[in-house]
Amino acid sequence: MEKNAERLEGAKSAVEALVDRLLAEGRLSVSEAAGLSAEEAAERAKKAASEILSREAAEKIDPAENAPYGRVFYPLVDLLLRDVSEVEFAQFFTTAIFGDGTVTPYYVELILGKFDSKALPYDRFHKLALWLAVVEKYKSVFQKYGVDITPSVHVEKDTIKLRFSPEAAGLLFALGGRLVWRVYDEYLRE
Repeated sequence: MEKNAERLEGAKSAVEALVDRLLAEGRLSVSEAAGLSAEEAAERAKKAASEILSREAAEKIDPAENAPYGRVFYPLVDLLLRDVSEVEFAQFFTTAIFGDGTVTPYYVELILGKFDSKALPYDRFHKLALWLAVVEKYKSVFQKYGVDITPSVHVEKDTIKLRFSPEAAGLLFALGGRLVWRVYDEYLRE
């Protein structure tokens, strides 16, 4: 238990540092429709990290009663609390992009929308905090191959987009895409 609390605390600090770096580098932008400044968005992301990366959040997010939150929270927190292989991480990330993202020749986006519920006080900034924590934890996988996985973040009215470089996307798909393409080939392409 104590080790998990330390990992979540470390994840909070990592998100805060990453958000500050994204803001300083101009990699955190906000559309006019969002009604926030980049600085306000950064503060919301850091506050969200302190709220969602905690034991208290886990106690609030009952997997049965609060499934719209649990299906986002628990898989991402699992990646934070366990040390998974680079292939398992890449498979998870690739599947998320294919499910909630966009793939172009120039970038790959993961699109974070609202939760499908208003039962708990969590929003898209909490999803952002979880994803940024995961990206920070596993960035060494990409650095090992000379690739930066740090996304640019764009806040819109109802969504937040994490945009990754083609190099990061290529490595993700190379490491984790085999599962996705195997399922596609075996079950859908006949």
